Amino acid sequence: MVEDDYDSEFRYGARPIPCLHGLDIDGRVIYVGSFSKTLFPGLRLGFLIVPPDLQDRVVAARSAADQHPPSLDQAVLADFIVEGHFARHLRRMRAAYRERLESLAAAAERFCRGRLRLRPVQAGLHAVADLDGVDAVRVSREAATRGVEATPLSAYFVGRSRGANSLVLGFGAVRPEAASRGMERLAAAIEAARRL
Repeated sequence: MVEDDYDSEFRYGARPIPCLHGLDIDGRVIYVGSFSKTLFPGLRLGFLIVPPDLQDRVVAARSAADQHPPSLDQAVLADFIVEGHFARHLRRMRAAYRERLESLAAAAERFCRGRLRLRPVQAGLHAVADLDGVDAVRVSREAATRGVEATPLSAYFVGRSRGANSLVLGFGAVRPEAASRGMERLAAAIEAARRL
């Protein structure tokens, strides 16, 4: 089993759910992590925690894929972690992302007045917002014309099921002062889609 844990560092209020790897007494879970969300996407560094009986094969596969890993980047990141900078950075970013999420929720309440309802967000950098009486795909198109990215949740489904009539809203890159402007535009997109 592979556990991809790319954003669990950013939790809001709830106690962390234990990772499967931590609960795995038989050594069958491969744990995959990334520093792209916690530091910055351009870093392109991640890691695997692999059961002992798979380590040689994973190292061989890694070597076959790339003979020259970014050793300098890895060394700098290791120092950054060991010296405590990474832990401090995570604390600062948790607070910043929590503030951004709260700003998004307040703006949704102010401008959308029940036409769009944010689901509770426990972790990560995205919120799911449910819509009533208007198609999420139409709203997404209207939002795009207004410079707002709001992806229909159905875009993440495979098969016949359309899934919920909802939008996925990223808030990690949206500063609190911009949340109101964005949500005001999204509210206008909802109204425009409703008239179609």
